[in-house]
Amino acid sequence: NVGDKTALTNLVNTVKDLDTSICAKPTVDNLINAINEAQKLLDTNLVSQQMLDNAYTKLINAKTALINISKATNALAKLDELKEENYTIEDIYALPEGERAELIDGQIYYMAPLSRKHQDISGELYADIKSYIRSHGGNCKVYAAPFAVYLDEATNTYVEPDISVICNPNKLDDKGCTGAPDWIIEVVSPASRRMDYYTKLFKYRTAGVREYWIIDAAKNQIVVYDFVNGDMAQYTLQDSVKVGIYEDCVIDFGSMDF
Repeated sequence: NVGDKTALTNLVNTVKDLDTSICAKPTVDNLINAINEAQKLLDTNLVSQQMLDNAYTKLINAKTALINISKATNALAKLDELKEENYTIEDIYALPEGERAELIDGQIYYMAPLSRKHQDISGELYADIKSYIRSHGGNCKVYAAPFAVYLDEATNTYVEPDISVICNPNKLDDKGCTGAPDWIIEVVSPASRRMDYYTKLFKYRTAGVREYWIIDAAKNQIVVYDFVNGDMAQYTLQDSVKVGIYEDCVIDFGSMDF
């Protein structure tokens, strides 16, 4: 049993050097008990092979449990560090050419390439809105993505809505729009669903956007939020939908080609 006792002694010495500071008390107690039991066997002259095997296995299991907890704790700590990292608009500017992302509350959200249908819907909306503004001599401007909207500098929020309508020329410069557009439309894609329905809904409302439309072709659904009056309405892609920021502008989805 000399070899077995030597192996057990080496294991005990190794386990004693482990850092237990980040582990819960039950895990540490389990390890200490395993060490004490092993030490008693090492101090006893007559020890069976089975007793040594059991002590060795118990000590290995206790060691493994502690190491796994340590690894998990360290991984969570690293994840928290990543979450706490605050990105800025400079990180958006530093993206490789052709890569698009949005910045919301200092966190970067990368954007997947748009589908053909997504672009068809966005293109039809842009054309209709542009035609309306031009025919009515309005001061508003309409832009299709990619168009930079510096929504809120205080919270490091930069977005690229599918459609942005801005009626205050002071918000526009060569970089894009600084502040909230009057009307924003997002066309939902599989990768953007949660962002469009929840994150952006909150950000647009609090930033001062007057009207927000969510176009969801997969659900045959249009959700219209009138933040000024606190109203919300739902339509289908076969309906005609009145625009809240204009008195007589109606978007006829049923006539669109997509």
